[in-house]
Amino acid sequence: MKKSIALSLLIFFSFTNTSFALDCGNVKSKKPMNIEEIYKAMCFEKMDTAIKKFEEKTKSNLSLPEKIPFKAKYRFGKFDEKLDLLKLVFIKDHKNIFKIQLNTEPFNEPYNYTLKNGKKAFIIDSPEKNQ
Repeated sequence: MKKSIALSLLIFFSFTNTSFALDCGNVKSKKPMNIEEIYKAMCFEKMDTAIKKFEEKTKSNLSLPEKIPFKAKYRFGKFDEKLDLLKLVFIKDHKNIFKIQLNTEPFNEPYNYTLKNGKKAFIIDSPEKNQ
């Protein structure tokens, strides 16, 4: 029991943005929350739903990477309409979490890259990497 509580808290606090909007749900619980409950409380939803909202708002067609470093057991998405920001999370377990964050506004020039296929991309390191 203690191990599942610690694991739930570890997963919850391991994310970049552990703050959540007050209108999305209540994270108070008398029992440990599973991964789905934690993400729902942080306003995440099914990945396909969030992607569809992003595509409709930005009038774009999103292509996800064909491969990620592991087979994801859970997939969540969150679209912030005010910021035109899409967050996608692929989870295998508490150690294997792959995140993608898309924003319609480009970052400063030092982060812009041209890929080998000629497409433009901008990349930043995760703040968690340095902690």
